[in-house]
Amino acid sequence: MTTTALATQQSPADRLAANRLLPLLTLTEALTAGQMALAACTVDRPPMARGVHVWGTIIEALRRLGRADGWARSEGKLSSVLSPDATIQITVATGDEATGIEGATPRTKYPRGAASVEAIEDNQIALFPDARSVRRRTSGVLTWLLLHRRMRDCVRWELSLPKSVDEDGIIQTWADRIILDPLACDLVDEAILSSTEELDLAARQFDPEVTRK
Repeated sequence: MTTTALATQQSPADRLAANRLLPLLTLTEALTAGQMALAACTVDRPPMARGVHVWGTIIEALRRLGRADGWARSEGKLSSVLSPDATIQITVATGDEATGIEGATPRTKYPRGAASVEAIEDNQIALFPDARSVRRRTSGVLTWLLLHRRMRDCVRWELSLPKSVDEDGIIQTWADRIILDPLACDLVDEAILSSTEELDLAARQFDPEVTRK
């Protein structure tokens, strides 16, 4: 039986534990905190401000709740939470319509910045040590992404390991995906939901967009 087949037979909670990631309850509470932050927003708050508020709330909750399991605030280039042995970090991004769907191939909704691209290159080096890297360096840290997509009454989400980005900085392939059950949420104002396309644009100021030559 292949490793992939074995993985699909494991529960999401077991897969998180096997990969030494944060517990499902911690991830759920952090995502819930972000949705509560969104629910508290009104249409009078600019979409960019909502984006920073939601993204920052999820990151803050991951750090605060993760301390119980020895995780810590990362002081690296990305805003993330770092595992006790400093070999794994988790950060947050908005995904497209395929997010949280088994058998689909999600992409990040927006281009990632230079720090994210470097982190994914480090993932490639760690996963495929014989592969050549233009940068010829590695931080020794695997970067996982809490990818989420807000619907009107729920959030589809997953914790996944980015493998590559395209020339525009969009993450398009994944070395591993842990699909999590949709998180039910209270209905949000249609005007708020329609602007969720902008939700993590503002967060890009903390991860400037990469320019490929």
